[in-house]
Amino acid sequence: VGQGLFYSASIGDKYGRVFNFVYDCGTFYDRDKKLLNEKIRNCFSGDTIDALFISHLHKDHVSGIPELIKRSEIKYVFLPFFTKEELILLRKKYGWEVGDELYDFYTDPAEYFGGRVERIYVISGNNNMIIQMITISVHQNTMKDLLTVTKKTAFI
Repeated sequence: VGQGLFYSASIGDKYGRVFNFVYDCGTFYDRDKKLLNEKIRNCFSGDTIDALFISHLHKDHVSGIPELIKRSEIKYVFLPFFTKEELILLRKKYGWEVGDELYDFYTDPAEYFGGRVERIYVISGNNNMIIQMITISVHQNTMKDLLTVTKKTAFI
């Protein structure tokens, strides 16, 4: 608990197409950051990541995102639903200040990824296992737009 996660994989088909994805990308401890960055460089230096899935917004699941963005093109990002207040609390909890590498992420994740990705999906669920996917296109990339974008609902 609290140690973080970085899981990456590539799935190929018989036609040579490859789907690269990352599930969470972080570590809690600063002493482990160098190792995490090395793993990111070894896994995806210059490759396209088709999907980045972030399970939740704790530091130990997102602290490697700046390095991942430097090393790879990311097509789609999947984030859990969050409120502006939750982001403020997380920013305070981890002591992020203006200029810190994740300050902008905890201020406005949609703007942080902005033009760096094709699409951002913010996913929320309820007790009936309904997932609402709020799609943010490159042209709709701020927290303000989260309230106005089209919602799609899928049942699982």
